[in-house]
Amino acid sequence: MKTFLHIFLLIISSLSATLAKDTASTNNASPPMDIRLRGVSDDSLKKALYESSLLISGTIRPDASTRQIRWQANQDRATMLEVFESQSYFDATIAIEMVSTSTPKVLTFQAIPGAAYRMTTTQLSIEGESDRQVHPTQKVRGQLPLATTTGILAVERNHLQGFRRKGYPFARLLARELEFDQAAPTLSLNLSIDLGIRARYGPMTINGLTTVKPAAMRRFLTLKEGAPYNEADVRTFEADLLASGIFASARCEHDSKSREDGILPLTLTVTERKHRTIRAGVEYDSDTGAGLVMGWEHRNFRGNGDRLTLSAELREIGSAAILKYQKPLMKSVPLEFQASLDHGEEETDAFDNYATEVQWLYAYTPHKDIRLVAGAGYRHTDVIKFEPREHYDLGFIPLLIDWDHRDSLFDPRNGARASVGVILHEELHSDLEFATSSISGALYHTPKRHAQITLALRAETTSIQGASSDDLPADSLLYAGGASSVRGYEYQSIGAQIDGVPLGGTERITGSAEIRYRTAGALGYVLFADTGKVFGGETADDTFRTSLGAGIRYATGMGPLRLDLALPIDKRENIDNDFELYISIGHFF
Repeated sequence: MKTFLHIFLLIISSLSATLAKDTASTNNASPPMDIRLRGVSDDSLKKALYESSLLISGTIRPDASTRQIRWQANQDRATMLEVFESQSYFDATIAIEMVSTSTPKVLTFQAIPGAAYRMTTTQLSIEGESDRQVHPTQKVRGQLPLATTTGILAVERNHLQGFRRKGYPFARLLARELEFDQAAPTLSLNLSIDLGIRARYGPMTINGLTTVKPAAMRRFLTLKEGAPYNEADVRTFEADLLASGIFASARCEHDSKSREDGILPLTLTVTERKHRTIRAGVEYDSDTGAGLVMGWEHRNFRGNGDRLTLSAELREIGSAAILKYQKPLMKSVPLEFQASLDHGEEETDAFDNYATEVQWLYAYTPHKDIRLVAGAGYRHTDVIKFEPREHYDLGFIPLLIDWDHRDSLFDPRNGARASVGVILHEELHSDLEFATSSISGALYHTPKRHAQITLALRAETTSIQGASSDDLPADSLLYAGGASSVRGYEYQSIGAQIDGVPLGGTERITGSAEIRYRTAGALGYVLFADTGKVFGGETADDTFRTSLGAGIRYATGMGPLRLDLALPIDKRENIDNDFELYISIGHFF
């Protein structure tokens, strides 16, 4: 019993001594260490190095021993060298200097980044159904890009996507070899790629349909069974399904391997959107007053993917009601059909009119950026300019070529758009015939180094041939000024006037320039200049009217909410106001 008690006391004594030692060690903890990084001036590179170092980030215990700190410093140096290589600095060196006699201790990472390497050539070694092939070396044109990890991976991805667009969906990277020229300094990239089997589209299985009829889906299936596989066409097919407004999501995937004959089955998985939408919006122009815009839309009418739209516009200067029916694709060809009925009235300084118009159009899309439109229509109008009231029954044929290469429909930042159109008119009860032709274009550019800024330009010219301005209906003449043409001037006010009544003309030229600035949030700002003139009438005024202004944009899902303030540069006495204010949805162009 005494022996057992003696052993127990020894254990307690030993534990007490250990606890006292640990407590003393904690109480005498080393002060924090001063960690420094020298030799790096680039802020973004320095930030990446800071984030990669556990010592600099302060995750090491302040009471760590000198041996532990040296070990972690070596680990951090290896990580930092990887950061240097990812940013194209392949010759970088880092020396570790530690002063343990100072208080606090000082540890310095002394870096020498060396020169940044640039990519100069890429050579491909291809393995596939045939024997191994070595493609000629591809030289980089223009300014050589930095050989960053992101850039190297982008080159690899572009080559793989290129082969997948040529019918090889299983193309994969086998090996990567980097060859360095320290004297240049440049980097050559050698890639070994396995193409896999050349594939063709197989049968497609469609999942997720609820109200859209399977037969209607055949109109959207642009991937023809038996055609060579093209990954770009598959992604375009998905985008077209989303653009139809019928689906909230669409994903087309292929099997993990093709059949022995190269046929690759596809699976399309879709999620349908709610097909009915009600919209309402308020607009305000200081020259034409307030307006209310309302609409109802059915994007899957009768389950066929057709679109039925009813909209109404109520403004101080008039009102309109529009019924429109659209069939996106006719059978399996890129041909669209649209029929519309438009009835409205307008009371402006230039004229008063009451008009009903019916129109049907066919649109053909031979290329994703090109649209050809042709159709026919009828318009009955009662118009009063001076006295008396005049009645016209016009048959017309519109013809249009539209090229649209913008990166976004609602908020374009890069790209361009151009259109050329002509509308042939014939009055059914007289010998009046005339043609209205127009050319318009817009250009958008966002500099890579200033992604928050977009430069936008627009120009338009329209002309009427075949009749004089005195013979034409007043609502068929050309006018300018207002929220949709030249801001800063009242609606339809540009051009010659008699007693405050705009006469209109047979020629019109307008143009605009905008500098759009986007913040990190939903707000944006715009500086703009508009100009335009209307001429060609009996009383000519071919002076360009120019305005300057600024605006605020608030991003929404359907384009920005727009507030513009515009000032006329060459203000006309008793005609133009000091400024005009506009509130609406969507960019000016």
